[in-house]
Parts: sequence; C-alpha cells; structure tokens
Amino acid sequence: MNVAGSGGTGFGPLLHSLARLEGLDVRLGGGWGVDVLAGKVTREHHDVDLFVPQEHLADAVERFRAAGFHLVVDESPTRLVLEAPGGRRVDLNGIVYRDGGHAVQRDAGGEMELFPSWGWTHKRIAGRTVVCLTAEAQRLKHRGYPPRPQDAADLESIAGIAEPPRFDRTVRRMEAGEDDLIDAIETASDRLLEPFGLWPLPASKPDAKAREQARTFATLVVGRPPVGFARLEQVDGHTHMGQLSVLPEYGGLGLGRDLVEASCRLAEERGDGVITLTTFAEVPFNAPWYRRLGFADLSRPPTGELAMVMADESDLAGYGGRVVMGRALGGTG
Repeated sequence: MNVAGSGGTGFGPLLHSLARLEGLDVRLGGGWGVDVLAGKVTREHHDVDLFVPQEHLADAVERFRAAGFHLVVDESPTRLVLEAPGGRRVDLNGIVYRDGGHAVQRDAGGEMELFPSWGWTHKRIAGRTVVCLTAEAQRLKHRGYPPRPQDAADLESIAGIAEPPRFDRTVRRMEAGEDDLIDAIETASDRLLEPFGLWPLPASKPDAKAREQARTFATLVVGRPPVGFARLEQVDGHTHMGQLSVLPEYGGLGLGRDLVEASCRLAEERGDGVITLTTFAEVPFNAPWYRRLGFADLSRPPTGELAMVMADESDLAGYGGRVVMGRALGGTG
C-alpha cells in the first residue's frame, strides 16, 4: 500500500500496520481509532489496537513477524502483542463474529468484550478506508473502569462528534442463542464487586444451579446484542429476581432501572402482589440502590422456597451481609 505523504498527517505508523494485514477483515480501536474519528493525530500512541477474526489471528501474527516484530504477550487465541525493534507495538485482538454481525472477545477467565455491529463505522484516512469504532462506541468503551489521563484526552477529541444514536436500549425477552452472552455479562458485572473485597464470587453448586434453572420462567435483556439482563424466577408463587447484571461500560445509563421496572410490570401482569430479590446489604449499587427503586427489607425471616434460595446462596453470605428485599406491586397475588 502506498502511504507516501502520510507522515504529514501523522497517520504513517497506523497505515503501515494496516497495510501488513491487507486482505483481512481488520478493525481499529484504541487511541488511534479516536484519532481516525477526529481526522487528526491528537496524542502520542505507543501501540495500535487492531481486531481481526480469531481464525485469521495466526496469519496476522506471522505477517508482523515477517516484518521483524517479535511476540511479547501471548494470550492466544484472544490477544497477542508484538513489538518492532524500535519499540513500536501492535496489539492484535481475536474476535468471534456471531449472528447479526456482533462480535465477542473472551479471555481465559470467561470475561467478555462485546462489539455490537452498530458500533463500527467507515472513515477515510490518507486515501484508505478504515473500519473503526464509532464515537458512540468509543464513549461506551471508555466507561466501566477508572479513567486515565489519555482517556480524558480521547473523549475530549471526539466530544464534538454528533452521531445518530444506534444503541437500542429496548428491554425484551432473551432470544435463542443469547444464553452464553448472559453468562458472560454476569461474570463481567461481578468484577464491580472487587473494590468491596467481594470478588471473585464462589461458583454456584450444581444442585443449586439446577434449582435456579427450574424456577426461572423468563430472562429479560436490554440491548441488541444484550448488554444487561434480569433473570426472573417463580418462588413461593410470586416473581423473584434471581439476578440483575449490566456490562460495566453500560453502567450508569439507567439500564438496570429499566430492567427492574420491566420485571415489575411482567410480575404485575402475572397477578403478583410482590417481587422479591436477595442482594448484598452494604454495596452501594445493591441494597441501597434497590431501596431507591421502591424495595424494602422483608420484616420477617424468609420461609418456604425463599428460604431455600437463601440457603443456596449461603456461600455468598461469607463475603458480606445479605438481605432479602421486596417491592409491593398492584397484582392480586
């Protein structure tokens, strides 16, 4: 690929990296992706973040090795980092495409990075079309973790970019083929408990998991693909919210509240007079948050199936105080 004149724009290092992967489906994230959106180089970059289909990852690695790069990080098959003799790095991320054009990247711990089909756009840089994250997707990707100075700079660089919103925050029922995303969302959401000393949480025992699945009558999700969910169970004849999780980068957008309200509406449609849940008593986004949504601590110790739910969650009680909460509904149950 001819990159003559690209030095004037400052995009030379990026264009050279993309040229080595000619013919592959390559997509761009990170700080270089911000600069492509901005149309100019806004800061110094120490690496290039590229995404390729996982089945093409080995090919991409060999192309950089042929150019003198050597492997410095090997987290196959999801991520490999290569470094040139001069210290310049390329971060290759293997993603797996799903129905609908969405892609996921999973690490060895089961955590998932989600790349929705709506989160990509095409931009022209120095005569080349580059597929990169949209400004909306970049803003979301900069959430869910403590910001660094370069994160603030990146967000400032794209602050003036106005795009029609493409993220669909509709709450709906989970569809076939989305259940593995639900598990990954829960795993990622649990990491939010780490600052409170409550992570990693113990895995559910097989018999407890089986009882949970038997009680579940609906799973509501938000987003397409899902970025959050609420699992609803029937316990003692009423609706019990067994789990509510949202991907960290989508936190603070009101999606959890949307899922709670949709769950309450569904419970009311079933004729329930109450919806219950169990949660950590002191974590700010657990019991205190539910109280703001109209839930209250149950005044009596749980009995029946609800007591069994608490017994199945006894391992969690060792990590922090647990509480049973309920919200009164307009149903007749």
